[in-house]
Order: sequence, then C-alpha cells, then structure tokens
Amino acid sequence: MITPNDALSTILRTSDNERRALLKLELKTVRDMLYYFPTRYNDLAELRLIRDVAVGETVTLYGTLSKLKTKKGFKSRIPMAEATLTDASGSIPVIWFHQAYMAKMTHEGQAVKLSGKVTEGKHGIYLANPELSKEATLPIDSHGSLFAGENGKTSGTIFPVF
Repeated sequence: MITPNDALSTILRTSDNERRALLKLELKTVRDMLYYFPTRYNDLAELRLIRDVAVGETVTLYGTLSKLKTKKGFKSRIPMAEATLTDASGSIPVIWFHQAYMAKMTHEGQAVKLSGKVTEGKHGIYLANPELSKEATLPIDSHGSLFAGENGKTSGTIFPVF
C-alpha cells in the first residue's frame, strides 16, 4: 500500500533525468505530488482566432506552424526563432527571442497551441515569446470557430498550466 510519506524514488521507475527534474521541482514524496498545484488555469472560452487579436492582449491560439527559421537580430545579434502561425481566420508571425532552438523543436505543418502576448513592431503585429504545446489535432470546426457547441458557445473547459 502506498502512503503519502513514501518516496517517489521507491514507487516510480524513473530515469536519471526524470529524477533530477522531480528534485528540481522539490517533488520527493507522494504528498509532494498531491500538493503540486498549477500556477494558473487557462479557460478554453478565452481562446481566440487570429483575426480577433489586438495589440497588448495575452492570447491562446491554435494553428499550424510554417516558415520556421532561426536568425540573429540585425543590430543586437540576439539569437531568435521565427515562424508563422495560421488558423482558419488568418496568420500571424511568431518570434521567440533568445530561443533559436524553438524552430528546431517543431516542423512545418505542426499543429500547435501558442500562448503569449500580441506585440506590435515596425513590421506589424506578432506573437512574442509564446509558450508552445504540440497538439495532435486542431480544435476548429468547419465554421472556423473554436470549441463551438450546438448553440455556438464555447464549452468553458479549463486546463492547468504548471
């Protein structure tokens, strides 16, 4: 029988990397795992289409990535990754500053969920340093609305962000 004070190392089969990650998060016992709560929750009702975003908003967008590339800033020489996110309503550039590896973590046509701030630069608006989550499919129906039910409203489902 497992008790809350049992060490995770005696219960789980983990690799050295996984053990280090658990220790970094200070997760040593079953009790620690039970009390490891998300930092916040994202509400699917707040998801947006690209055509509806505005500068300054923090948004969550679903779409496919294309035009992935790495480069350095013209003056600052900051390494960065660039891509274009496309959904049923349009497309938006995505830039990860100081994270050039992001362009190598995904591939052309990859379905993703991006959460980040819409920023305006001299070449227009873009999504700056978004969190990336690879998705198996895109939750967009044939009418182009996200998570719409029979009445056209979203489900209101929430999911944790750790």
